[in-house]
Amino acid sequence: MPNLSEALLEKGWEEGWREGVRKATLNCLSKLMAKMKLDAGQAFEVLDIPEDDRREYLNELQRD
Repeated sequence: MPNLSEALLEKGWEEGWREGVRKATLNCLSKLMAKMKLDAGQAFEVLDIPEDDRREYLNELQRD
């Protein structure tokens, strides 16, 4: 069984990994929309973004 510091480190790594994936996905969506002139729905389809995640990404894209 890992000790507390190992568990916290692993949790931090997982959260950092998720945040990195989210940022990379947003970057890819933005570039597809700008360079390929796709709308958000088309970009979601190209990247095969799950339906459950699209609203969150759309909110992020609209903030920029």
